[in-house]
Amino acid sequence: MMNKKILAVAVCLFMGGSLAACGGPGVQKDPGSQTLQDTQEVQENIFASEEGIQESQKSQTMTDEELLAALGDNINVVTDDAYAETVKAFLESTDDYAGKIYQLSGAFVKEGETPYLTSNTGEDAEIRIPLKCLVEEPQTGSKVRVTGIVNYGDVDGESVPVLDVAVIETLAE
Repeated sequence: MMNKKILAVAVCLFMGGSLAACGGPGVQKDPGSQTLQDTQEVQENIFASEEGIQESQKSQTMTDEELLAALGDNINVVTDDAYAETVKAFLESTDDYAGKIYQLSGAFVKEGETPYLTSNTGEDAEIRIPLKCLVEEPQTGSKVRVTGIVNYGDVDGESVPVLDVAVIETLAE
């Protein structure tokens, strides 16, 4: 359990550093598509996220609850009603959300070897985002709450929007 948390924190630090160093949202793909202020805001969010994670590293016996408390105000909580709209936005405008921490609830599913967070209900069930950096996977179909950083990751050889998981909690049905 302790190794899971340490690994999750290390991965989050690595991913945050990768975004800052390797041209995450601060690299302009389309001239004029971002302003200097946008770039600075993303870098500030990454720094704030890393500060929260560094705080969590002070104790190697930190629980998921303590890790979430350390991240504190940096977590953007997404309600069930806003799930579909938010995940669509992640997928369509990833650079606007990359490096920020979000907490979403949904169902854990797998397609092949790729884990996803998907909506629990109706027509939004196909709106899903791949999950990366999972140490332990919950049972397929489980209702979960995921806290993670929006980023790009490799899925089936393609760079796509993903949620780098810091904490995943299985919820009571």
